[in-house]
Amino acid sequence: MTSAAVPLRSSRARRLRTALLGGVLVVGAAAALPAAAQADPVTWSELKASAKPQPVEVHPAQGERKMIVAAVPGAGWTGGTNTLLELFKYLDWWTQLMQSKGIEVQVITHRAGGYSGAVQDELADLGLQLQTIREKNPGVPICIYGLSSGGHLAAMLQIIRSDISKCVVSDGGPLDMEAFFQDSGELRGITLGDFFQGQIAQTAVRDWFNTPEHPDNVSRLSPSTQTNRIGNLFAIEAGRNPDGSSADRSVGDRQGQLIHDKIPDRTTVRYVHATETMPTLPTAHNIYSSFLDSSPGGAEEVEARKIYGEAADWMLKQADKERAAATPTTPVVVTPNPPVVPVKRKLVLTVRGSSVRPDTRNRVPVRIRCTGATTVCSGRVKTTFSGVSSASVVYKVTAARSTYATVLVPLSARQVKALTPKASVVAKVAITGNSPEAAAVAKSANVRVFRTTSMARKDAAAKKAAKAKAAAAKKKKSAR
Repeated sequence: MTSAAVPLRSSRARRLRTALLGGVLVVGAAAALPAAAQADPVTWSELKASAKPQPVEVHPAQGERKMIVAAVPGAGWTGGTNTLLELFKYLDWWTQLMQSKGIEVQVITHRAGGYSGAVQDELADLGLQLQTIREKNPGVPICIYGLSSGGHLAAMLQIIRSDISKCVVSDGGPLDMEAFFQDSGELRGITLGDFFQGQIAQTAVRDWFNTPEHPDNVSRLSPSTQTNRIGNLFAIEAGRNPDGSSADRSVGDRQGQLIHDKIPDRTTVRYVHATETMPTLPTAHNIYSSFLDSSPGGAEEVEARKIYGEAADWMLKQADKERAAATPTTPVVVTPNPPVVPVKRKLVLTVRGSSVRPDTRNRVPVRIRCTGATTVCSGRVKTTFSGVSSASVVYKVTAARSTYATVLVPLSARQVKALTPKASVVAKVAITGNSPEAAAVAKSANVRVFRTTSMARKDAAAKKAAKAKAAAAKKKKSAR
């Protein structure tokens, strides 16, 4: 916001100007624009419903990322994407400094303002953008930086989103809105020529804050009325000019001090001072374009670079505090209870029956009972006789005391051959048993295996053929 200054040169005009500004202005402003009363604090729950997503510009950190700075541009609560940022690249040098220190800069913006209730909407947009940064970067410390009107929005944003950040840097931003309306030369008018223009400007800016529902938003949206909710604040302001006049015509130089007086333990204020040879002070409103980007240098530039470097280090210190607070200082030593070793139950295997006969497929039925477990019992079973073993067969039975399971164990070809010429053989049945709650066991039992009818017929035929063969051989031998 700017207004033309038309100097009055005659002594009479100067006296008239003094009278008007010293008397009529104060009385008139007090009558037309009464100070806002204390009001209920604004909260994020009140604003979030009207929030609208806005673009975010990301400038990655160099090397290890130590934290994120959410940067809010200025432009007098009207800019949205910010004319000052686009035309003069105010944030270039400051962004590069932070990047070199491991700080990622994300420029967050809001919809264009300049209408009744705009500031409330702008805070809603910024609150949503800050929440998006947090969701995409969990656990990374975040600090909020604002330039000019962005310095005011940054301080209010930290207040309403203290769940995300308790760190804010206000660079020449209004922090006490009533004092801002009194001190700002652009809003009050500094000559007779723009006195009434200044009053119109005050009314317009107040209207951007207030809404029909909250005509007291100038107070509700002023950091000075909510210092109990501010986290840690670093304010960069312009010191007074050598002649004692305000160095910053846009924002009065006492803004940071007004907050510091209320919460000195949580506020750091630094001033960039003018010199006799360079009365035009580098402030938040001209320091980048006039001194840091294109100026020939000077004491103000050296001082400004030092203060902005101090602000970056201060933010890193706040990030370290946040990480330390999130990490328990004394680890909790938990002594685990000794593991419970279950007592293994005793498993008992029983084979029922002392004699069996293979079925038509030469499978020997073995009846098995498993007791001692509470669930199922499983294992393998095989038979051995005449020095030959069958293949092992998997079985599974319930653990009930009265239940027997029949397992069919197929005889091998060699076992069938050994059994066929005999009426029966004694076979050794070997069984293993397992259950989840019991120790594994092994069991062996002797069972007599009788040959089948088909085996007996096959054996008889074989013997008859052998007898006939022997008789033929004997007859042949006698014929010789």
